[in-house]
Amino acid sequence: MYGDRDLLTNKRDRVYRGGFETEDDAWTNAIKAKAEVDKGKPVRSANVSVKDFFVEWLVSVKESIKGTTYANYVDNIDAYIVPMLGQRKLKEVNDVQVLNAFYRQLLAEGRRKPDNNTVMYDYWVTRHEQRNGLGPTPTEISKACKTTIHAAKKRLSFGIDGAGSPSRTQQGWRPSRSVTSIG
Repeated sequence: MYGDRDLLTNKRDRVYRGGFETEDDAWTNAIKAKAEVDKGKPVRSANVSVKDFFVEWLVSVKESIKGTTYANYVDNIDAYIVPMLGQRKLKEVNDVQVLNAFYRQLLAEGRRKPDNNTVMYDYWVTRHEQRNGLGPTPTEISKACKTTIHAAKKRLSFGIDGAGSPSRTQQGWRPSRSVTSIG
């Protein structure tokens, strides 16, 4: 069975499928796949994992989005999707029950990504006397804490708790410890 032509090479990918119980099952699936091609739907290998799909997808969108957006996609896929669904076949995940179970699991387990606010706070606390009490610069914080410059600037200008107090150097830079789940 051949799929659609590649836009760049104009070659058709041959789709191989196997593992059918009987020859009749193989022919039935081949006829279904042919009908999908005739309808204009691409035929993908049934063995594409969720992880492999996202690796391919990230490559395809990388040049069309901001670097920070790309980094966020990679972080979230690595932290949430791949650990739970990465080894499953993509076709298996296209089910409301699976997606709802995934969402419930995220709500129950909470965040897997590190709390960068606390990391930045701890770094700032040990260096808050620098620059006449202003503490380290956003660039220093982002490099030391492996965060984006935008995250460091945001936390310096608004404070970790979001209060936006102009006397942040006197009050301290309090980390938000209330974030425990995705919501």
